[in-house]
Amino acid sequence: MSVLIAIGKAIGGPGSIGFFLFCGAVGIVAFRLGHRWRRFSRWWFAVLIGSYLVLSLPVVANRIADGLPSDQPIADVASLKEVDTLIVLDGDNRRGRVREAKRVFDAVQPRRVIVSGSSWLRDATVDAGIPAAIVGHETHSENTLEQLGALLQGSTERVVLIASRLQMPRIRFFAAAMGVHATFVPSAIDTEPPTSGVRLLIPTYAALRVSRDAMYELAALRYYSSDASPIVHLRSAP
Repeated sequence: MSVLIAIGKAIGGPGSIGFFLFCGAVGIVAFRLGHRWRRFSRWWFAVLIGSYLVLSLPVVANRIADGLPSDQPIADVASLKEVDTLIVLDGDNRRGRVREAKRVFDAVQPRRVIVSGSSWLRDATVDAGIPAAIVGHETHSENTLEQLGALLQGSTERVVLIASRLQMPRIRFFAAAMGVHATFVPSAIDTEPPTSGVRLLIPTYAALRVSRDAMYELAALRYYSSDASPIVHLRSAP
């Protein structure tokens, strides 16, 4: 199962460019197999392109994202009192995470900030106006479980952790299973899809990304709540 998950991550899930290119390559191979396969290939491409058009509709993206547990940004971040450490996790919608990090930093003035993930995210956090002198960079963790273990397990500090509103339900699920604690602050999507009007029916790349990320999180939550998940063993551990 872990091998299949690794392959899936390398290709990308439905809605991603990688998945589109992979499926396109399958269609081209089928077309080249001969006359019998060409009809299948035409249908394959029609379904592939049609699916991506549907997933790029804001009305569809919103509906998929609504399948996740509700986790909206906090309106009044000034209510977060006496914060020692602000943690920003890498993942989908990085620009939204940076904006939220700056908003929380301005409101609570934590002693330090830790960015876990890419150098781009760390640099963007500093460029947003958070002093480089207090920004640490964690790069060793390879997935969300490792991030939470490295940054939160055994910590006695008052921590605020930022991730996108799409990823945050999975992070809360992990944290509960691992017995780690923090104040979780969801960030908005880089570009939120419209929620009303005719624009709901106009395809956009931003909506396609929301569909992709939300489907990934829904699949991840289902997997990690299954009997095959390593989280099950964490939850049953003494």
